[in-house]
Amino acid sequence: MKILNRFLLLSSIVILNSCGTKAIPNNAVYLEENQLNLINGYYELISYESYYSQDYKDLSETFHFPVPRLVTYIELEFISKKELKISYEIDGISEQKIVKGKHKHGGFYLEKNWGALGIPPFIWLQWNRGKRIFMGNDDNLILDEFDDSSALLFGFQSRTNKRQTYLYDRLYSQIYTGQTQQM
Repeated sequence: MKILNRFLLLSSIVILNSCGTKAIPNNAVYLEENQLNLINGYYELISYESYYSQDYKDLSETFHFPVPRLVTYIELEFISKKELKISYEIDGISEQKIVKGKHKHGGFYLEKNWGALGIPPFIWLQWNRGKRIFMGNDDNLILDEFDDSSALLFGFQSRTNKRQTYLYDRLYSQIYTGQTQQM
């Protein structure tokens, strides 16, 4: 009975420890639901900085929105609290895509997948994956991707945490000149 109580206590700690909300990235501004329009603007396609790795990521990959090679920036515009319009214009041709998401914990979640499976004292699997965007405190765009998973098998625990954070420059004249100018 004492061993079963220890297993229950250990599994409860593991479950509660993995359920928490993801902290917002460093340099991110916590936005309320009615402030999402502050993210509206033009952003470079390629990230200028990446935390946790040396990789750079194209925003068109994040939004599953193919853009021609000559396009170097896209426009983001919130059309409602749950819809983000992504667009670009080149040579008089414009394309756009509407992405659905949800405001949560100061950012806009593009994807969120959480689940759990098993019987806690014996076998327990849990995962938490997502993509979200934030406004940076220097007026840039922050893309935060995370993939956490944990497993408990008869008292033995395994846990993996993967996180990537990318920063994208805001463009003020749709062309980056090295100096910021308001549009």
